[in-house]
Formats: sequence, structure tokens, C-alpha cells
Amino acid sequence: MKRLLLTIALLLVASPAFAACPSPLTGLDAARNVQNFGVTVDGSGNCYGNVALVDGTNAANKATVNASGQLYVTIPSGAAPDLTTINASINSDVPDVTGPLNAGAAVATKMLVGGGQYLASLPTMTNTQQISHLMDINGRLLTGTRTFVSSGSQQNNLAIGTNTQLTVPAGTVCAQITHEVASVRRTSDTTSASAANGTLIPAGAQYQDCGPLAAYKYTAVSGSPTVTVEYFK
Repeated sequence: MKRLLLTIALLLVASPAFAACPSPLTGLDAARNVQNFGVTVDGSGNCYGNVALVDGTNAANKATVNASGQLYVTIPSGAAPDLTTINASINSDVPDVTGPLNAGAAVATKMLVGGGQYLASLPTMTNTQQISHLMDINGRLLTGTRTFVSSGSQQNNLAIGTNTQLTVPAGTVCAQITHEVASVRRTSDTTSASAANGTLIPAGAQYQDCGPLAAYKYTAVSGSPTVTVEYFK
């Protein structure tokens, strides 16, 4: 036992300083073939083995570390990463990065944070395009606001008889509707309106409507009611 300890002590004393870089630094691969490792020397002259994670069937698939210590995975164009493995790794961390939904509960020690983008001029999007959340100059989330304009000719004093329908201009989103003279009933589900069937709307009612305008059917309850409709987009 004393002889073994003495041998180990001599080996430790005789070990070269870490700054000395062996050349080459080698190891055995899975087939037990000798392979050379890269060697990196830092600003203090310390030597490090530079071992890459490389796909055994395609050397272009590899993981590297940049100067900031961030890990990057290089995948050739057209190849797909193993999303099952990636998702499994992410899902295993979910309890650590998500917080409770109930009010007043303590937040998680780690959280996933979303961000947005400030643009001096708002972009004009086209079909299938996407964009990040937009912020104002103070970092507040921009919400959807819009100014409505006329979408076409309005209908003035339209006489309501039986199942009278509106002439809705293309592109219309909402309408300002005014009922006069007498009450009417209205349906919006393609069924017919009658003096007893449909939503009762009294004379003098005024409201903004963003429903299925072209599907509305109006029927007079009594008298000769009229409706005036302004259309907006």
C-alpha cells in the first residue's frame, strides 16, 4: 500500500503544467481508432482540449461554442433537427420556467419573457405575412385601433315590408342603423321574419351593428316602418 501511494505521488509531481499543450491531443473513437482533438490556448497560455459534438454519419452536423460561451448547433440546409428530443428537453424544464395562474400566488424563480418591436412607421402587411408584437416608443404594447370610413352608399328611409333585406356595400364591417315610424322584427339566421318572429326593434331605435348585415331580414310589425343605414369599413 505504501508503494502504491508513493507511485501516485511521484506521478502527480511529475505531471506537466497545465499550460503545456501536448501535441497532438488524441483519443479513441467508437471504433477505437485514434483521433486528434483540437487544442485551444487562452490568453494566459492555458491549454484546453477542444472537443466538438459531431454527427457520426455527417460531420457537417455539429455543435460549437462561441467566444461568449454560447452553444450553437449547425445543421446543413434542408436537414431537420430532432424536434422530439428538443421538445422533451424543453418540457422537462417547464415546471421551472412557468408561474401559477391564480391571482396572488408567488411567481416562479425563472420565467419566459416575451418581447416586442418599436417601429417609427407601422408596416403594411399582406396575406400570410407575420410580425412580432409592436410597441410604442415607451415600450407599451400597441393594441388594435382603427378609423372607420364610409364603405359605400347609405340607404335612407328604406321602406320595410316583409323580409326586406339591406344592400350592403362590399367591404362593410359595421353600420349605423336608425329605425323610424313603427316597430319591426328582424332575423339574422336566414329564417323569415314575421310580425311575431324575430328580434323586436321599436321605432326610434338607433345603434351600431357589426353583425351579418347582408343576412338580416326585416318585417313590419304594423304601420309603414322605415330604416336608414350608414355603412362603414
